[in-house]
Amino acid sequence: MYDEAFSIVRNFMDATTDHTVEELQKFTQLRLPAPPSAHVVRISVPLSCCADAALALVEVFGGEREAKRVVGGVRWWQVRDSDRGIDAEWIMEKKDWRESVRQEKVASATAGGESKTRNGSGNSSYSSRWSLPGDDGSSADDANANTYAPKIDETRCLLWAHGGGYYFGSVDQERYMIQRYARKIHGRVFAPNYRLAPQYPFPCALQDLLASYLFLIRPPEGVAHRPIKPSNIVVGGDSAGGGLAIALLQVIRDAGLPLPAGAVLVSPWCDLHHSFPSIFLNTNTVFIFSPHMALLCE
Repeated sequence: MYDEAFSIVRNFMDATTDHTVEELQKFTQLRLPAPPSAHVVRISVPLSCCADAALALVEVFGGEREAKRVVGGVRWWQVRDSDRGIDAEWIMEKKDWRESVRQEKVASATAGGESKTRNGSGNSSYSSRWSLPGDDGSSADDANANTYAPKIDETRCLLWAHGGGYYFGSVDQERYMIQRYARKIHGRVFAPNYRLAPQYPFPCALQDLLASYLFLIRPPEGVAHRPIKPSNIVVGGDSAGGGLAIALLQVIRDAGLPLPAGAVLVSPWCDLHHSFPSIFLNTNTVFIFSPHMALLCE
């Protein structure tokens, strides 16, 4: 099974050389439905979090003067093609979501059941507040952020960066794998669709990952979730996402922000200079580069 999957990915990477970057990006960003067992909520990380992330990055770079030397300025990498922020998804197993809702109902009934009865509010607004997308015939993709139960914010959280060589890929591309991670931790995954090169080169993707982390630990007013303890957050990613995860950890450390509990890196692509021998020695077991592509790196 592994060899077959490896061969498929290798052939796919070879086939991409016959297409433009834009074509590959469009293909890997196709909107795919969520599996029936997944609870998916599509949201946007607000621009206020992006602005806070930009300030932190400039500080880590050494100030505006040094940022101009390192990345060519402090403004161009904050440009976006949308004014709604960063598209992202909460992904969780539906059974774990139901359990969180059940626990919240029990806690709310215990703490405020009598006052709810006295006020004559009944159960109609309460049940609609905690209804599970799909229970009324809608799909999980139609969910919105105000369907959260506060108990969910006490579960484990994985901040995940998808792979794709820094220039293609999306959350849709990896949602099935991400869902499996959520199931393993009995928690939820927050996965942003960060900006991609070459249209948005470094440090655009890094800013988006940092903005997502700030969104988790310091949510702005008006969002559905409460601040998530950094000790409940693990940063992760595969391939290019793994490299972004490492870069994010360095920025979090250097900016003096609260550190997450840890990181999970799946084949992180960190050696962008191709300076280590493995780029030539492991061509038979690394799907990013085929042997003839590795020769081009010499």
